[in-house]
Amino acid sequence: MKRKYNTQIVNTLAKRYDVTTRYIRTCLKGEGNSLLADEIQNEYKRLVGKLNVVLDSLGIDR
Repeated sequence: MKRKYNTQIVNTLAKRYDVTTRYIRTCLKGEGNSLLADEIQNEYKRLVGKLNVVLDSLGIDR
């Protein structure tokens, strides 16, 4: 099953870490084996959590 990632967050992380969006998705799939990959996964989860809080507070379905 193909997993969908939030495009805005993926693009933001790619700019922040100066890597490609493909590398970000590779890290999120768990295929990256580095400290940076772990950091990217954690940051993605943190940003998605923040986004979900905002959407919930606005009453917007995800």
